[in-house]
Amino acid sequence: MEKNEILRRLNELRNEINRITKKLFEIEPSERVAKDKAVRRIRFSSRILLDFFTPLWKKNKIVPAEIMLSPNSVASAFLRGLFEGDGSVVK
Repeated sequence: MEKNEILRRLNELRNEINRITKKLFEIEPSERVAKDKAVRRIRFSSRILLDFFTPLWKKNKIVPAEIMLSPNSVASAFLRGLFEGDGSVVK
């Protein structure tokens, strides 16, 4: 896949995330571009979202059995998303 195609798809995904967030939660996300311009972050600052997601956050996270029984590529993608989103590992 060419770089331009990847960038186009990323822009479409970002626009879709923004659209869905506006529709579901009636909030306007903000975007920030990292200094090196390699990362663009979408930020949602809302009490509504905090109240919605708080019950879903757990201090001790587990990997669901469905993920453990999936092919390595699925488990790898799940763990990568978990680490990128949470940013911590505790023994």
